[in-house]
Amino acid sequence: MADGVYPAPGALVRAGEMARLFVIETEDATDALVEVLSVFAVQQVVIVTADFTRGEGGAGRLRVEAGRLSGERAEQVTERLRAAPVVRAVSIGWREV
Repeated sequence: MADGVYPAPGALVRAGEMARLFVIETEDATDALVEVLSVFAVQQVVIVTADFTRGEGGAGRLRVEAGRLSGERAEQVTERLRAAPVVRAVSIGWREV
């Protein structure tokens, strides 16, 4: 980051790399979003995009696209997410950029 200008999302994932996609379903908890995002922060994951939706009954769904994350590291993050008390389920996928 230079002078407060953030790189475009495409710059966070280089051509030929995999972007990891996480879909996390959360309990109805006011701190669910913060708790889940803190897992990514502690693991120093580069988040390209994130989208949170609260559904009926208050449960949440967070979709996160992460760049510069190997398959092994993605599995570590997935394990930590699944261990979080507010997390109901985690799905992971990828796409080549």
